[in-house]
Amino acid sequence: MTGVMPYSAARSDPQVMMALTQNKPPTALNRLNLPDPGLEPLLKGCWELSPTARPSASAFLRSLIENTALSQRPPASGAHSSVYRELDLDISPDFSWAWEYEVDSQRNTDLAAVGDTREGITEYESAEQSTSLIIPTVNTYHGERLASLPRKLAELIPRLKALKPTQELLEHGGIVRDLQFSPDGRWLATCSSYRKAMIWKVEATLLRHRVLTDPVTTFLSQVAWSPNGKYLLIRASRNVKVWVAKSGVLKQTISCEDKIEAVTWLPSGDLFACLEGSVVHIMDIQGKIKADHPFGNLDIHDVAVTPDQQKMILVATLPSSQDNLEPSKSNTENKIIGTKVECQVPVPGNARNVIISSDRYYGDGYLALISYKGAAPPELWHISAVAENPRLERLQTYTSTATADFAGPSHFGGQQDQFVICAGQKGTIYVWDRETGLLLHSLQGPQNAYNVVEKMTSVAWNSCATGRYMLASGTNHGTVQIWTTPEEELE
Repeated sequence: MTGVMPYSAARSDPQVMMALTQNKPPTALNRLNLPDPGLEPLLKGCWELSPTARPSASAFLRSLIENTALSQRPPASGAHSSVYRELDLDISPDFSWAWEYEVDSQRNTDLAAVGDTREGITEYESAEQSTSLIIPTVNTYHGERLASLPRKLAELIPRLKALKPTQELLEHGGIVRDLQFSPDGRWLATCSSYRKAMIWKVEATLLRHRVLTDPVTTFLSQVAWSPNGKYLLIRASRNVKVWVAKSGVLKQTISCEDKIEAVTWLPSGDLFACLEGSVVHIMDIQGKIKADHPFGNLDIHDVAVTPDQQKMILVATLPSSQDNLEPSKSNTENKIIGTKVECQVPVPGNARNVIISSDRYYGDGYLALISYKGAAPPELWHISAVAENPRLERLQTYTSTATADFAGPSHFGGQQDQFVICAGQKGTIYVWDRETGLLLHSLQGPQNAYNVVEKMTSVAWNSCATGRYMLASGTNHGTVQIWTTPEEELE
């Protein structure tokens, strides 16, 4: 931004550290050709010795935006006066941001995104100041493709704001544990703790297609569509049932001795992974075990299989070492690992779920979305597919503006998994931009007959809905809420 190298006269790192401990800034700030005088205290704060005294990255950008934009305020000339100023910032080697600012004489009451007639421009209007932020192109993580962030956000935010609850399905009568749209988007499967799973036909309004009852099992936990949409797995505590979705015929009941933590289909669609204790069984729809993958003393919570079916990604807890030694000064260690433990990465929260993105623009690997229990936000990880050096790398953390207890697993949504969505227990659905981690919108669930917003338990996005956005959410009162945008909103 300034073109000046900090501490350029220093010959070694100790000299830089000595200058910092003596509270000496890198250079006299009044000598720098700063775009605005208000930036001087901002830059000074970045070199404070105490980490808590330094501005965060978001605070730095916010202050940078406000000072630079407001310094360019033009003289008023009519009802709408504006001036544009461009500033190039190198935030990191992987991101090159070009910012522009518009100062508008009108104040706004909410965050909004409006279109601009110029190519590749998106405008954000702030409620706190009559300042609009315009973000042109952003380079993505590995620089392998350019995401037209301004145009994308200009289109996405108004559409997301148009999402409204348009239908309530009340047939479950118990806590909705899971829901999932079929791969072609034509069906919605739901299950509850009240012995029932249901299949709904997705039309202008959803119609009940099949009720899949289980007279023995009282607690259903998960639904999972096969990649071709022909079969539906319904997981209970110690069994998995394979249903023919269209006819509602029970094809097979597969029982296990220990608790089943999760099931997931292999991309080929003829096999699925069944997670029982510390063992991952690879089964066919008849229940025949094709392969077993034991993982010793790990408590495994979820499993995902890469599209090439060469690797499994697990989220697990290590309660003790191989010698049964438990940690005495720390909690049990949560990990993300690959099959045969090719790579394992400790994570700070209670990791519970993992989903692999269908977007394959990463030439050397895959994207995995990790969900945690409680208030820990979802995270995006890159899975390297290089056999000689497999590794897991955290790319993004999806935070909300306020502390939230998230409910159930987070999911990808939109075209090419452009969104990350997650439900909050207090009845809020959060929608982030996958690439930037920007919270695009939050949806507040409607109040019930008792003027109470029901706690949410799960959420799912219909990526194949044509002409509109559609998602579904489940609540602890047994309600399935359908959210859609009017079709004209996507034209």
